[in-house]
Amino acid sequence: MGTAPGMIYSSLAFNPTSGSLWASIRPLFSPTKDAIFRVDPATGDTTFVARTNLNTALNHLAFDAAGQLYAVTGSITAEGTLHALDTLTATPLQSSGTSINGLTAIAIRNDTLVTSVLGPIASTLPDRYALDQNYPNPFNPETHIAYALPVQSQVRLTVYSMLGQEVVRLVDDVQAGGRYLARWDGRTSSGKPAASGIYIYRIEASPLAQAPEGSGPFSESRRMVLLK
Repeated sequence: MGTAPGMIYSSLAFNPTSGSLWASIRPLFSPTKDAIFRVDPATGDTTFVARTNLNTALNHLAFDAAGQLYAVTGSITAEGTLHALDTLTATPLQSSGTSINGLTAIAIRNDTLVTSVLGPIASTLPDRYALDQNYPNPFNPETHIAYALPVQSQVRLTVYSMLGQEVVRLVDDVQAGGRYLARWDGRTSSGKPAASGIYIYRIEASPLAQAPEGSGPFSESRRMVLLK
C-alpha cells in the first residue's frame, strides 16, 4: 500500500458501516495540517476527503459502530484531546479534553454488549469496593458503569455536570454484596437528552454489614464524555 510522495500514514481506521478503510496522512513539510483519505484495501489507492483545521497532528483514528469518526491529539507534555470528526469535511464536531498526557491511541469496541438491566453481573463476592471506568467512553447515546460491593450497602450512584449540578441519579437503594452494572441512557432526571460534554459520575456506598478490614464507607468519582 502506497501513498503520495512526502506523506506518511499516521493512522488507519476501518469504518464498520461502509467497510471502507480510512487513513490520516501527515505531511513531512508544509502544509502542516493532517489530511484524511479513504483507502482502497485491495489496491492501496487513496481518495482525498479533506484536510483538518486542527493545528496539531492526529495521533490516531477510530470509528464507532454507527460510523462516527474519532481522532485523538496531544503529546507527552500536552493533554490528549478527543475529537469527533465530520466525515465530509474532517472538521471537529465536538472536542473534549481527556486530562491525560501522552495519549497516542484510542480503541472503540463495536460488538454488542447486552446490559440493559441494572443488576448483579457476577456470582463471586468482591473483597473491596470499586468503581470502574464507564464503557463505552466516549459514548452516544448510552453507557454502562460497573461497580463492586463487598457487603450489603446503601448505594447511591449519581451523574453530575462539571459544575457539580446533579444530572440524574442512577442508583439510590440498598444492594447486596456483589458486582453490578448500571446503564445511563444519556438523559437527565427529567427525561431530556443531556448535552454533549464531560460528566462526572460518583458512587457513595455505606456498608450495612461487617465489611472487610479497610472497606468502610466508600466514595469515588470518575469522568466520562458524551459526544453527539
